[in-house]
Amino acid sequence: MKTLPKINVLILIIFLNIIGFSQTVEDGWKGIKPLKTDKTAVDKILGKPEMDDNNYQRYSTDEAFVRVNYSTVPCKDNQYKRGEYNIAKDLVWDYYVVLDNIVKLSDFKY
Repeated sequence: MKTLPKINVLILIIFLNIIGFSQTVEDGWKGIKPLKTDKTAVDKILGKPEMDDNNYQRYSTDEAFVRVNYSTVPCKDNQYKRGEYNIAKDLVWDYYVVLDNIVKLSDFKY
């Protein structure tokens, strides 16, 4: 009997993931794709960034906080290890998104 609530929670988590992620990973978030999107395009999408202490670009929008890691000069080592590979400068290396909108369980209709 005690496993029934655990199963319900698991089903709820799966359901929330399905409806919460209607965009596939391959599409990128807001069209931002690692190793394909450059800084100019990201700035157009998210606005003007701020630089943090680790040389990440930080963007704050009404929808989310986004931290973007851009590549540096190709094949040149630096303290952040962002220039180790032969890719163009200022391409999105990776990014991290924290959404601001919290979805309440009471907003869902079963």
